[in-house]
Amino acid sequence: MVTINDWFKSLDNKIPVDAAYLDFKKAFDSVPHKRLLTKLHGYGIRGNILKWIESFLSNRTQFVNINNQVSDHVDVTSGVPQGSVLGPCLFIYYINDLPDAVSCLIQIFADDTKAYLPILTFHDNLNLQSSLDQMVRWSNKWLISFNAEKCKILYLGKNNRKHKYFINNNNVSTELTETVCEKDLGVNVDQLLSFGEHILIAIKKARSMSGLLLRTMDFKCPSILVPLYISKVRPLLEYGNVVWSPYKKKDINLIEKVQQHFTKYIAGMYNLSYSERLARLKLPSLEFRRLRGDFIETYKILNNLHDPKTTKSLLTLDKNSLTRSHNFKLKKFRFNHKPYQMFYTNRIVSLWNGLPVHIVNADSLNSFKNKIDNHFKDIMFKTNIEISSVTEISCHLT
Repeated sequence: MVTINDWFKSLDNKIPVDAAYLDFKKAFDSVPHKRLLTKLHGYGIRGNILKWIESFLSNRTQFVNINNQVSDHVDVTSGVPQGSVLGPCLFIYYINDLPDAVSCLIQIFADDTKAYLPILTFHDNLNLQSSLDQMVRWSNKWLISFNAEKCKILYLGKNNRKHKYFINNNNVSTELTETVCEKDLGVNVDQLLSFGEHILIAIKKARSMSGLLLRTMDFKCPSILVPLYISKVRPLLEYGNVVWSPYKKKDINLIEKVQQHFTKYIAGMYNLSYSERLARLKLPSLEFRRLRGDFIETYKILNNLHDPKTTKSLLTLDKNSLTRSHNFKLKKFRFNHKPYQMFYTNRIVSLWNGLPVHIVNADSLNSFKNKIDNHFKDIMFKTNIEISSVTEISCHLT
């Protein structure tokens, strides 16, 4: 979300952004054990813990089995064990110093790496290319290479000049392939940050799963279908929605129709209105769920339940506020275009500032969730929720 917020800020000021999505070649299989242990020692992991990790990595062998014909066993001298809890952590430690090698902005999550820069001048273009070259030199030094054919460049902004970028390795120069929509930690990011493609993909997956459940289950009683819907369908429509939450009515209605269709075929619900079905089944509307998710994310950020070093740039406390309310008032910034206005860091400010003190000062996350649900119980099962109605409820109960 930090990256998307950075990109929105640039695009709102008509500054294009070039983002290189980089792919490590056989990432988890390529980490050299001795160099990994050297890095861990440098991070202060020593003594019995380092010996334990060395034991975890050593004396591993691999073989090939084809039609019951088994090859000789070969020692494994590189790679972190996949499927283990420790494996991804060790890989992160191994590439943790990669950002120090570059002069551009870079974000790393496990083996997903992206480097980006706002492009104001030709020098910014050269700076990003120089950073890519620095990353290649780093990868050669630490024996973990990039798969140049799978590295891509996403040009953000309508006025992007689309400069060419290359992965230069061993005297071979490979041009980065342009992508118009890239999957970034499960969220499909397009060139204008509209998230229209992501919404359509999420709806398609959810409809497919919804149809499968309705066709498969002969007994369509609420006690069976509601838990299945909550665990199998709804997550497909909600993953990462703090980032891509829609503001256009057509997108909001398309998403809601998935739940509307599913609940209609639960036993005893067919002749009821959608809001009545939701109330009977105790299923909040998806629109309310996204609003609730925004509040929960804000509570987490302001109470440092996320890493504060990562999220501190997202929300700013308004220390100069003279209005009577809680002590977590957020500062509202100016914006030029509606897409950025409706992004999480802007759309949540007025709503959050309007919450009563007893909710904002909840002593735990679970307590906060319960208070939010009780506070907005009158709109929990409704659709086409207007911001004014949310603010009115907050003001009335403050």
